[in-house]
Amino acid sequence: MFPYIKIGEQNVPVFSVCVAVGMCVFVLSILIKAHIVDPSDRENFFILPKIFIALGAGYGGAVFFEAFFEIPVNGGFEYSGIMFYGGALTGMAAAYCLIKIRARRSRLSPVAWLDMMTVPFAVFHCIGRVGCFLAGCCYGRVTDGIFGVAFPDVPEAEIFHGGQSVYPTQLFEAVGLAALAAVLHFKRNGKFETYMIAYAVLRFALEFLRGDNRGGDIFGLSPSQATAFFAVYAAFAARVLRVRDALRRSMIASNIGFRKISLV
Repeated sequence: MFPYIKIGEQNVPVFSVCVAVGMCVFVLSILIKAHIVDPSDRENFFILPKIFIALGAGYGGAVFFEAFFEIPVNGGFEYSGIMFYGGALTGMAAAYCLIKIRARRSRLSPVAWLDMMTVPFAVFHCIGRVGCFLAGCCYGRVTDGIFGVAFPDVPEAEIFHGGQSVYPTQLFEAVGLAALAAVLHFKRNGKFETYMIAYAVLRFALEFLRGDNRGGDIFGLSPSQATAFFAVYAAFAARVLRVRDALRRSMIASNIGFRKISLV
């Protein structure tokens, strides 16, 4: 579509622009939501650097897992781009661990913070997929159907379509993510788990329509389909942590109430 935009004398990748815009929306949304939920929460002063560290960890994970799953294709471990799932799981794990450091000084549990980040992240993810569509990467299989889109070749990115129409799987995913973000916006609790499971189902299904290089197969599944099972596991782990944190906070509140009654 539009792989590059010209800024001055430089051709800037549209995908990079979309990622930058999505990242700004993601960070600003979290800061605003955190201030609305509890302006006096001490964690609000530390969440910004933690977000950037988690984003850095996520990028590292995206690069690592893409290189790892491309070993059968490349014949060795080398930079091959980024893998969304690797970055998402690594970044979310880093965010949880970083927030856990000062968990007792925050009025929200670490999983509740992940809930707060979920909708902004889904929007970030959606914008990124629009960037994929404009760049012409992450495309689908060849089709003669009404949904077929003819992407131009991008030789510098080693993307060649040869004039054939393919499924715009990037837009299919972007629409699904936009709908998911809208639903999660009105959901009170369990946003993180719902996102992880719903996206795992969406991505697992869309992988059957993908036509680009999917990396080495894992028991007949693409790397993203195999990783989707880990995403579902992460969702159940988050649910267990949510229940545990709720019980712990309930016990602490009960002990405080018991002490007050004893003093009276």
